[in-house]
Amino acid sequence: MRMSLSVPVFDGLAQVGGHPALDFLNTVKYRSGAEPGERLRSFADCLRWARVAGLVSEAEAAAMPDVNGAEAEHCLRQIITLREAARRLFDGADPQAAALVARRIEALRPVVHIDPASGALSRSIPLHRPRDLAARITAVLAGLLEQRPALRIKTCEGHDCDWLFIDRSKAGRRRWCDSRICGNAARVRRYRAAHGGKDGSL
Repeated sequence: MRMSLSVPVFDGLAQVGGHPALDFLNTVKYRSGAEPGERLRSFADCLRWARVAGLVSEAEAAAMPDVNGAEAEHCLRQIITLREAARRLFDGADPQAAALVARRIEALRPVVHIDPASGALSRSIPLHRPRDLAARITAVLAGLLEQRPALRIKTCEGHDCDWLFIDRSKAGRRRWCDSRICGNAARVRRYRAAHGGKDGSL
């Protein structure tokens, strides 16, 4: 399948959500499929995805210890649990998912810095251990949820896609996560339906 050339790609999945937290939720190719297409199969996969998403620098990734250890395995399970709970928040009202995500956000302990000259406040999650990556992803998700009321977040209408994306189009009519992938596939299906399943120019 042809990928868009203008966006980062992680293990064959174009990062087209419009926000790192949505790209995180989209690390499953298609949840409703017979083979969902999980891309975060190990903590090392999570770390690689975070590099592609711009959440982790190359130096931070290289310095991460114990990526195959017990703590990393535990953090992988935490990251997947967070992802699936957060996804349910976008699929409809889910009090249990909301409570789980809220607890994860409440547990964050970012480093807070206030610039003495400007008075500007910044918060960061230093990356020293595997659990810090889970915290950093949680912080990015929290940022998206804070912005959610002001964003048009939609589910792709592709027949074999359920990805989330931010519709920033002026008219608010965007239908697909990527028009060159799901949009083009929809056009091909319409053409074949109209022409008895024959191939041809669109």
